[in-house]
Amino acid sequence: MGKSKKKSSTGTASGNPNSKPLMSTPLMATPPPPPPPPPLSTEAAVLEQALDFLITSSRPPPPTANARPDAGALDVHRIGDALGTTDKAMTALITAQDSKAPPPPPPSPDKAWAPAGPMCEYLKSHLKIDLSQTQYEIKPSAFGHGIFLRPGAAPTPDQPLLSVEVSSMLGVEIELARMTSLPPPSSPSPYASFLTSLTSLEKSDRSLANLHPTNQLSLLICYALLLPPDPAEFPHLPYLNSLPAAYSTVSTSWSARSLTTLAATHPLTFRKALGGRITLLRTYLQIIKSPFHATHFPSAPLPLSLFLWASGCVLSRQNSVPHGPDGAPVLALTPLWDMMNHSLSAYNVTSAVTHSPPAPPTLECSLRQGVEPKEEGVEITMNYGPRPNTELLLYSGFVLPGENEHDAFEVLAPVETTGDEKLDKLKSSLAERSMGAVQRGGKSVVSVLVRGGVGREGGGEEAADQLESTFIFGKLDKPGLTKFMRGEQEGYEAYTSEAALAEYVEKVCRGEGGEVGGGEEGGEGEGKVGGGWCLEHAEAVRLVRDLDAARTRCLDGFRSRNKLK
Repeated sequence: MGKSKKKSSTGTASGNPNSKPLMSTPLMATPPPPPPPPPLSTEAAVLEQALDFLITSSRPPPPTANARPDAGALDVHRIGDALGTTDKAMTALITAQDSKAPPPPPPSPDKAWAPAGPMCEYLKSHLKIDLSQTQYEIKPSAFGHGIFLRPGAAPTPDQPLLSVEVSSMLGVEIELARMTSLPPPSSPSPYASFLTSLTSLEKSDRSLANLHPTNQLSLLICYALLLPPDPAEFPHLPYLNSLPAAYSTVSTSWSARSLTTLAATHPLTFRKALGGRITLLRTYLQIIKSPFHATHFPSAPLPLSLFLWASGCVLSRQNSVPHGPDGAPVLALTPLWDMMNHSLSAYNVTSAVTHSPPAPPTLECSLRQGVEPKEEGVEITMNYGPRPNTELLLYSGFVLPGENEHDAFEVLAPVETTGDEKLDKLKSSLAERSMGAVQRGGKSVVSVLVRGGVGREGGGEEAADQLESTFIFGKLDKPGLTKFMRGEQEGYEAYTSEAALAEYVEKVCRGEGGEVGGGEEGGEGEGKVGGGWCLEHAEAVRLVRDLDAARTRCLDGFRSRNKLK
């Protein structure tokens, strides 16, 4: 989100030379060997089988010598059915888990942000921010709650509007550093043991040695909500209870029916969302089968609904910040600051992590130069960065309603064959080596990023050049390939025409690159709405329509800049 400027760091946990150094001794005695994990429940075993079926269904069939051009395309209907089966298994598991051990109640932002409510006290005690004395206030916005300037407030650009020390953020490494700076507990701390194991999985549980930092942070949130530590050990519970009760991130909350609506016009986004769902479920099953889980979640399995919610929370709110003596980047959630919504051009604040010893590393948020908000109740917004709408949907769960100068869509351009088997094999090999092509259904396909945002000067020119090169390469005969292999840059006019190139580009931009077949909705097994994880289908359809409109604008911008009809 905001730019970070890295400066020298000190050798203490918080960056403050007056703070206590990290303890050189472990948080607790070496724990006994972990107990063996219990067998999967019937519902979890069914989910594992459904996931295997989904993974198999998501793989294109291997190419054959006489394959049709679209033989490597994904079968959306088959994947939709496999997703539907997985949906049913997820809902059955969530229902069974809820009946045995109800998950923690969902967050209640309205209650958390009430005057003198839990968040006000949390900000005062943990972040040293007294909301009653700030120039901003927390109010409902179009996207839940947001930060608004108070009536009459007029902060200047050189005056930080909001500051949050990195040591006050919520991150796995940050929590471990904070815990080690506390006085040793009088008795073994389960939370300290959990953190120690989570940050040394290569030693404590090799089955989870490759657990991604995003999943580690999600697991930390789940633990804190399921088995709340003492507030002195974990002060962030009011913050977690102030977060949205649901997220719209595609991989965590979209049903089979909703996911497959992406396939027709956004095949690569569909593939990313599908891969995200598979990875998420595979990670969850890996966790609940691990000795780590048996040790730290002894009373009941980690609820799938809670893991999905925490994953959506982390995907949409995490940021990389410098931490520790060497300023290494770690993932963290930033209380209060992460409530600022996105604005592409009308954003009015900028953020940066600064470190000027002896002051600790701090995220500072200031008004932009030249911004003079005079309107009462103006919302404070930031720019999430140059992200196309597909990324905003996948990782933040929303689509910009208007123009997005950074918008783009990815297309797969097929490298056409000549019918000469030896020549086409040579051409395919050259395409893979020099153009980054991949094999789809026995054909070489080149991925081209088309940036057609209306606000971009010259947007799409590089993509147009790449598409033209791909088109010409596909038409090369033996003499043409000889010129190409010699590295000659000129003399390829005979292999193209304006009309043929325009037809090819139109075909590619319609998604006829051989990546995903079909495109209608698939999958009849939509998970039960309200079952703890599933976004309303109508809301997903609205988001896909917004994405379709953005893609049309992007394609129109690309066509107009390159004089295509």
